[in-house]
Amino acid sequence: MLQLEQSTREAIRRSFAPVLARRDEFADAFYRRLFEYDPSLRAMFAHDLSETRRKFVDMLVVIVDAAAAYGPVRRIMEELGARHVAYGVQTEHYAVVVEILIETLRGSSDQFDAAAEDAWRALLAQVCEAMLFGAEQASAAAAGTYAATPPPH
Repeated sequence: MLQLEQSTREAIRRSFAPVLARRDEFADAFYRRLFEYDPSLRAMFAHDLSETRRKFVDMLVVIVDAAAAYGPVRRIMEELGARHVAYGVQTEHYAVVVEILIETLRGSSDQFDAAAEDAWRALLAQVCEAMLFGAEQASAAAAGTYAATPPPH
């Protein structure tokens, strides 16, 4: 479960609404910026990014909706982190994605002010924590060891 203050949840939803109106343009901009920042990341993705872009925005919708309603999204994020291990995603990639996402949101939403940025950073910190825990669990399972217990939800 994502635990955010009401003002944080409202800033996220407010800043995300314009993004949804141009979801394809947003996803294109995100991946273009990501690959410009680190061209080596391109190898982790299929040649045709159509499905990847759709899934990316769909997952953002799930995260934003869960943040707004205190929904049970933590387990979904843990599973997503576990799946990303197989793609070769490393811990340091999470910070890169957060920064590129913030940059893309800033350029895609006229509602993305300092409060929205702070709200998104709070949200993404929780998302990354859950995904990294899922990745740790998957790596430990593959190695035949046990990882730490999950942080409280």
